[in-house]
Amino acid sequence: MATIAELLRARNHIAVWEQEHGREATPDDLMVILYNQKVDDTREKRESKKRMKRKHPKRKEYLTKRDKELIIVMAACAQGLQNIIDEWQEHDQNPFLLRCLRTANTWIYKAMEWMTKDLPEREKMNLLRTAAYNEVGIIEYGVRRAKEA
Repeated sequence: MATIAELLRARNHIAVWEQEHGREATPDDLMVILYNQKVDDTREKRESKKRMKRKHPKRKEYLTKRDKELIIVMAACAQGLQNIIDEWQEHDQNPFLLRCLRTANTWIYKAMEWMTKDLPEREKMNLLRTAAYNEVGIIEYGVRRAKEA
């Protein structure tokens, strides 16, 4: 016997079958309809997987202005983290904190690598030159108590 979920998924197929035949579907008819619907679903999934395998993502051989700015900021963050790591190693900081900072630094580098993986070498070198001539500042802030009412 068919489950409720199967009947709900096949309700459109059942309605079409009933209109075509001019009568209500019997349990035997339902089993045939459900089987045909399941076969169609598996066929569609298989074809979808084939299409996905055939599709090659379009290589992006340029970066937008915003992407370039983000990479420059990530490079500045990576350099800032490296400075903190070097300073903390000299002062014997907690190894767990050092490990966390190294992990964060690694992930920043991986993100930058992923963003630039399809770029030609000339574009990458141009990006490095651009980053070298830019100055990135981190806005400092202070914590203040809320004004008492």
